Amino acid sequence: MSEEKDQQWAVNEMSNWLAHPMEFGEKPIEAHVIYENEVKWPSVGLTKVFLVQYELSEGIKGIGFTGPITWSFIGIDWDSWSSFTPEELIYCYAGWYTQFTLSHRENYLRESSQEAKQAFFEQLKTDGYKDSSLNDQFTLNNDEGGTSFYTAEVSKDGVNYYAIGTIEEYNLYGKDLAPMKHLPPFYYYLGKELDPFAQEE
Repeated sequence: MSEEKDQQWAVNEMSNWLAHPMEFGEKPIEAHVIYENEVKWPSVGLTKVFLVQYELSEGIKGIGFTGPITWSFIGIDWDSWSSFTPEELIYCYAGWYTQFTLSHRENYLRESSQEAKQAFFEQLKTDGYKDSSLNDQFTLNNDEGGTSFYTAEVSKDGVNYYAIGTIEEYNLYGKDLAPMKHLPPFYYYLGKELDPFAQEE
């Protein structure tokens, strides 16, 4: 019989994760669910997810994720945590999970070809963006035809952006958006592209 996933289960899962020696090594002094929903999780399908707000003994506060997997981003102060919407956090956790899973495959190739990278920057230049610099890259699939995604810092008309995507298509994000400021920007982009809130089969 599968374990019933309710709010108490979510708090217990988050507490046990925080107490693990490889994480914070202590159970929270307070933890409660602030958001729950059913989403379409990568490689899992429809499942319930929870966001759990917690506080540790040294005053560290955060918002962890549990359901299909338990995790919490670290190194973010509480004011920054509270600037995220629940949906933004779900997107970031979905993007992190997908990148983490794929990048830990035995034959994963991180680097795209120099030609592909150059083509991405040529496209940005053609579209009128200046001062382009590579922030991150990620390649889906390890064969020669794998799709490479790039995160570049660009500017246009005096405004700075993140351009994230492929040679064929990329999205622009303001650098003041919470997921762009406090986490690797690709997490939000990839999670949004996967769209766990779209439940159509």
